Parts: sequence; structure tokens; C-alpha cells
Amino acid sequence: MILAYHDLGLLYSKQNLPKAAIHWLLESYKTGEQFYKTPILLCQEYCKLNELDKAREWYNKAMVLCEEVNDTLHIALLKVLYGIYIDRGNIENTLQEGIQFFIENKSWEYTQDFALLLANYYKDRSRYQEAMIYFEKVFDAQRKIFELEALK
Repeated sequence: MILAYHDLGLLYSKQNLPKAAIHWLLESYKTGEQFYKTPILLCQEYCKLNELDKAREWYNKAMVLCEEVNDTLHIALLKVLYGIYIDRGNIENTLQEGIQFFIENKSWEYTQDFALLLANYYKDRSRYQEAMIYFEKVFDAQRKIFELEALK
């Protein structure tokens, strides 16, 4: 049952419906069985809603679980989420470092998501040359995703 609830939460997350995602992710978490990716998604969804106290709580739980299984990809994701939503210190640097990590680890979906965020960040500040670089990274990541999904 835990995976069914988790997967429902994941689907709602991908549709950018954070309240519905949180509902099902919490149901998954309440079952007592711990699936370590559930707290990661809960942190992410609470960030989307700008509920930063809850996001921080789930960040801490998720980080402990990710460190236990040495999941460097999700540790990097959590650090990016923390940097752009909770800490809000140097968003630009946080995104640049995260994107570079995701490219090096061939995590194209995260590359696409965060490169788009940084490209728009630059565009909104009329830094068009830098925006163009990150829009290109978005397109490169989309191409890689398409290649991986293609039937062979």
C-alpha cells in the first residue's frame, strides 16, 4: 500500500498539484513503512506551497534517510531545494552548482527543471546571455530525456 500512496503523491507532484501530492504522501508515510523518497517529495511539495517550517522538517527527515543509504543524487536535490526555498541565500550559486552536479550524474529531469528556473531567473533580471546558456541546457536535457524514453 505504501508504494501506491507514494506513487499517487508522485503523480500529483508531477502535475504540480502540491496539496493533493502532500495528502497522498502523508498517507504513505503514515503506514509506518518508511520509503525514503517520500520525505524528499514532502519537502519539495511544502516548498512549492511556501510552507517553510514544514519544508524544513521534511528536509531534515529526508536528509537523514538519504545519508543512511548514501543517495548522493537526492542529497544534492535536497541541498538545492533548501538553498532556493528555505535559506534563500545565494540562489544563483546554489542553482549553478546543483545543475552542474545533475549534468555530471546524467540526471536530466533535475537538470531540466533547475536550468529552466535559473534561465528564467536571469531573463527576469535582463541577463539575456546567461539566460540563453541555461535555456540551452534545458533543451539539451529535454533531448536526453527524449532519447532515453525512445523505443529501441
